[in-house]
Amino acid sequence: MRRVCWFVMRIVALALALALALALALALALALAVGLVSAAPASAHGGGGTDASNYRTSITRPGDPGLIWDVVGGDGLLVLVNDTGEEVVVEGYEGEPYVWFVPGDGVYENVRSPATYLNRDRYAGATMPPDTDPTAPPEWRRVADGSTFSWHDHRAHWMSPIPPPHVQADRDVEQLIFTWEVPVSVSGVSVAVAGELYWVPSVVWWPPLVALGGIFAAVTLTVVAVTKPDGFRWRELGRPIAIVLWAVAVANMTARSMT
Repeated sequence: MRRVCWFVMRIVALALALALALALALALALALAVGLVSAAPASAHGGGGTDASNYRTSITRPGDPGLIWDVVGGDGLLVLVNDTGEEVVVEGYEGEPYVWFVPGDGVYENVRSPATYLNRDRYAGATMPPDTDPTAPPEWRRVADGSTFSWHDHRAHWMSPIPPPHVQADRDVEQLIFTWEVPVSVSGVSVAVAGELYWVPSVVWWPPLVALGGIFAAVTLTVVAVTKPDGFRWRELGRPIAIVLWAVAVANMTARSMT
């Protein structure tokens, strides 16, 4: 009877080792996925999403210390928080007023500006109304209560689903695509936010997870091979189980801290 029990326990332990290895890989994959997804800011925006991709836009010069810039989705949306205490105007693609930040009153969008409609789509595929005219006096529409606004700015991202030729030649190397500027005025004084657009290669995330799962399975199987249960108890098997539970907990805490 004890031999049968011993055999059954080894089979159960083998299945448990494989199941826990899979659980470890899945938990770490989930932690990685959650950690890499950036949450969009709670603000109004003039674009249709973040469009996360292999492109990364970074800000190299804010234009003014009170202009707080961020990028969502790699290169999807420019985000501006006006902390200058002054009126700020972002220019459109033809030098016309596009977005107007009014301290204490909110953010306004110029409905006569072509940028208002072009920025609704990553590739500027939106249809503009017939009265759009960058040379006409601005016609402002309130779009936000606070001091934050985000939008697709086609000056700061690649305007095609097909990568540029030098990226197609070597997709596995991080490369500068171009530098860019967006004209802004602070209380009537012209400044500009400047940045750089990079191609960032995709990261192959699954090999480390498979390796970690395999290591845990190997450790557990080794314990199964060199030890034996005491009836229906197997004290030596407790350590690998404790390790995998600890690893899952660490992965979850890491994911939470990254979001």
